[in-house]
Amino acid sequence: MTALVTQLKRDLAALQAELSTARAGKDAAEMAVAVLTADRDALDASLAETTKALAALDASAQKAASDMAAELGATVQRLGAADRIIADLRRDLAALAAEAAEARKARAAAEAQSGKLKARLSKAETETAAAIAAGKVTRSAQADRLRKALHEANRRLAQYGGSQVEVP
Repeated sequence: MTALVTQLKRDLAALQAELSTARAGKDAAEMAVAVLTADRDALDASLAETTKALAALDASAQKAASDMAAELGATVQRLGAADRIIADLRRDLAALAAEAAEARKARAAAEAQSGKLKARLSKAETETAAAIAAGKVTRSAQADRLRKALHEANRRLAQYGGSQVEVP
């Protein structure tokens, strides 16, 4: 029986040692659970802050995107207005080019007409000079005939005793 008691004491000591080890393991496990719980709580807090930060970033990104979209819309409107102005200017330029072409045609026609008029004027001046020269010859011949006629009339008047007529 002593051997049985000794055996039981040894078994009890082994069980107590095992219990002590189990208690130490339990304490270590509880400490590990506490550390893990603290880590989990810290991760949850960090996750909450990260979620908040992401929400703030998302809101900021949405506002920036909205602002950029509004600015892009305004730029598109300005570009559309600029395109309309450019189209108007191109139409005006085309109209001016057409008017310039018409003006060049009109100028060419006017220059041609001017050349014709100059030629006609030159011809008229030549004809006038010839007519004046011919008129001078004709008048000179007429004057000579009149002088001869006057001279003849004065000679006849002198024959019949009349006074002579003088022509200046």
